[in-house]
Amino acid sequence: SPFEQKNFYNQIANQFDVLMALGGDDVDPSLYHERKTFAKFTHPLRDWLEFNLIKQFKQKAHGLFVGICRGHQMGAVVDGHSLYQDLVLDNVVPDNRHENGKHTLIMDQELQKLSGVSRAQVTVNTLHHQAVRINPQAASASIAVGQDGVVEALAMKNGLGISYQFHPEIMAQIENTSLLDRYLGRKFFEAITKKMQLV
Repeated sequence: SPFEQKNFYNQIANQFDVLMALGGDDVDPSLYHERKTFAKFTHPLRDWLEFNLIKQFKQKAHGLFVGICRGHQMGAVVDGHSLYQDLVLDNVVPDNRHENGKHTLIMDQELQKLSGVSRAQVTVNTLHHQAVRINPQAASASIAVGQDGVVEALAMKNGLGISYQFHPEIMAQIENTSLLDRYLGRKFFEAITKKMQLV
């Protein structure tokens, strides 16, 4: 029932310090108030449940939200952004370079500091055909982009959330080091914990 769902979301928001949203198919465009044009394989029920769970968790502002790939996109929609339903068909990039391969990521100073990476550019994997369309009034802001300007990472403006379009958990093959530890590991959580103590 709606009451049981809300109670379940509240329990998660109150009891857990981290909510991580992971990959999957495209986010239903109805969640960002657009009709479906180029989105593929959407699952409205899953999307509605995840949207409300993430929304409740973020509104409670008790713990840290982390999103990867589709989870990054869903978190962005919760924050008030929308999505490009297809980067090529929406004329954002000229070809399907983002669907399978790798590219350069340009990080801002905040992400460099959190990840412990000294240089501003790293190579990341790319496995997507959708991406975040930025709304400046949304609750999160871009902290990394590709060389073509496609948003690759977001940070919540209250300091309690971060998300990645790429997959840091499978980055070791590209950079010959565990970027999972750098992006989501000890240094990252130490920095976030300090932020959380100030909230």
